[in-house]
Amino acid sequence: MAALFVAVPGVAFAQSTTVDWKLYGGASFAGEAVCFYDAEGVTQEPAAQIRVWTKCLGQKDLDALRRSLTIHVGKQMRARSI
Repeated sequence: MAALFVAVPGVAFAQSTTVDWKLYGGASFAGEAVCFYDAEGVTQEPAAQIRVWTKCLGQKDLDALRRSLTIHVGKQMRARSI
């Protein structure tokens, strides 16, 4: 699956203060990635255009985060049981 993202420097985009990231798929650019969109920030523009914030994270980065969180939670659980 290929994805195209366009960034326009100097243009301010509104983003909601709360975010609700939802998984919407994956992409292959500079390795495998998992992509999310902000469900709280979806807006409909004139001419029926939809605007939404997206974020793709590398699969390796997500795996490292999962390992780090698992270690952190494990340490917290051990500390509470002492």
